[in-house]
Amino acid sequence: LVPQRVTILGGATTVIESAIDASAAGNPSVSIERVLPELPEPVTGPTANAPLGTIIGARSGDKGGNANLGLFARSPAAYVWLAEEMTTERLWQLLPETAGLEIERHELPNIWSLNFLIHGILQEGVAASTRVDGQAKSLGEWVRARLFDIPVELLAAEAEAS
Repeated sequence: LVPQRVTILGGATTVIESAIDASAAGNPSVSIERVLPELPEPVTGPTANAPLGTIIGARSGDKGGNANLGLFARSPAAYVWLAEEMTTERLWQLLPETAGLEIERHELPNIWSLNFLIHGILQEGVAASTRVDGQAKSLGEWVRARLFDIPVELLAAEAEAS
């Protein structure tokens, strides 16, 4: 129930009241309205084989014996394409070392991202993992290096933005 105070350097302070219902003392709950962004129609047309990292960023790391893999697009159009193409089945194909492992997929459309939790890829965790990348820090770059059939329109838009 602590309000947040935001002060811009040299400016006024804004108080943001807590999102927790104060009347539910002892059993607080947060009620946040979920607002999804308006996204464009999927890009169709010719494709070119290129590294996924040409249009997609990544971040990864360990969560005990599991790996967390975040993939993010740089535009709404690239996100729509990524969300359609990057299924758990496709991730199993791109990363054969994940065969037989449970993968959770979470869509985060407000930040044009997907998050994958790959269960057991690090065995019992960092200290016990026999993987070269025992903390899964380079897993995201490994995925970005994989070749993918990417719509030429998205590749051109990324080249233009760079």
